Amino acid sequence: MHPGDQADPRTWADPREIVLEARAVKRAKERGWLARKMNGLGYMAWPDRLFIPKPLSKRHHSRVRPFWVEFKRRGEKATPLQARLHRELTKRGELVYVIDTFEDFCEIFNRHDWACTHRPGD
Repeated sequence: MHPGDQADPRTWADPREIVLEARAVKRAKERGWLARKMNGLGYMAWPDRLFIPKPLSKRHHSRVRPFWVEFKRRGEKATPLQARLHRELTKRGELVYVIDTFEDFCEIFNRHDWACTHRPGD
């Protein structure tokens, strides 16, 4: 849990995707990541965001990968069109997650961010 996450129960428990996405983007940017919004013309069914790791040394570069996130209201699943695109991206070696809670995002993000800051064997 991030400091202050529970300070305002209205934002902590807000079920809207936009609030979840905003909190996730804020967390990523605080840690030096880029969070590219993937909506608009030509991006129908694409995941909501592409998270790109902060610049790394050559030693860490091959271990840290960008990942895609589709944000959903709690309990919602990807639409059939989204699921089909997610499978296609996964076949091409991309990492795609469907997230419906901030805690789930933090768990996935922390795993990726940890790889940015630790050497093999740490």
